[in-house]
Amino acid sequence: MTALKREELAELIRDAQSSAPTMPGHPRIRRVMIRGEEYVTAEARPGLPGAERFAHERSLLAVAGRTPLADDPFYIDEEVIVHRVIQGTTLHDILLNSWPVDDEVAVTCGVALATLHGSPTPSLPRATDEQPKLFPLGIQEWANTPDAILAVLVQCGRFQDWELLSGRRRPTRQEGAVLIHSDFKPDNIFLVDSEREEGHVVRLIDWELAGLGFAVEDFAALFAGVTVAAVQSEIPRLEVVGPEAMHRAVQAGTTKTIRFMAAVTRGYRRTRAVDFSSGELVDATALRLLARAQGLALTAGSIGALTTLLIGLTQGLLANRTEAAKAIDLWLGRQDGE
Repeated sequence: MTALKREELAELIRDAQSSAPTMPGHPRIRRVMIRGEEYVTAEARPGLPGAERFAHERSLLAVAGRTPLADDPFYIDEEVIVHRVIQGTTLHDILLNSWPVDDEVAVTCGVALATLHGSPTPSLPRATDEQPKLFPLGIQEWANTPDAILAVLVQCGRFQDWELLSGRRRPTRQEGAVLIHSDFKPDNIFLVDSEREEGHVVRLIDWELAGLGFAVEDFAALFAGVTVAAVQSEIPRLEVVGPEAMHRAVQAGTTKTIRFMAAVTRGYRRTRAVDFSSGELVDATALRLLARAQGLALTAGSIGALTTLLIGLTQGLLANRTEAAKAIDLWLGRQDGE
């Protein structure tokens, strides 16, 4: 693009945003065309003072930009942050359309995650964990939360160690916290053809929640996202949609997920050790699934098919917590919960 003054570029961006629809499920995100080139714009959250808008992203991208995982923003001011469109394929699209997924893809994601967690952490802000709204709920929240979500929230409260993962205990660097993306789900992971060798490299988008945190949170975000995509990939194969058929889809999808996550872990352990327990990962993954289910239900005002699926997956993890932890120990390369 021909060099433009900052004021001219800002005006072009505003004009492009005014005619571009928001992306599904992302009310502040748009894909826009500016002088024949494609970009992604993210609007600032409403209600923040001008100086605080994108302050978190600025500080994070200053660190993440030193890794091969993040691209510097094309443009940023107090109202909008703009990135060039990454010429690659999201992991989400690969998971929905390309089973069985090549182990190389999963290993590459694991290597990228280890690179992220091994990055220097100078004066980083804390990460914002994706969490469901737990008890106590306000009167309006009680009224707007469907019974199925409330039932799962009650289940969550039965575990003492949920306090660790629900934000009441925050990490410090002395506790081994690292730079985490905190939204390391398949939608935010791009696989790009490598220019130097065969295979792919990873690029990450949406650093809004990133910061200092626990490695288990990124594994949980990926575990939850891969599970949902794997189960969704099974649904079109069902001849009849019903409880038994959905159960079979969940079982098949879970089998796919375990193989994928085992390969992710192999890639990760090339340079870093896994420093969390399988029980922590079960709890953190259940929270991620429930947060997404709760968000979908509150937005739609009802329980749809995907929300039902997420609730079922959450309940399955909680009801079979010990068995799930043992299965995770196997793909973490541990025996007897070591």
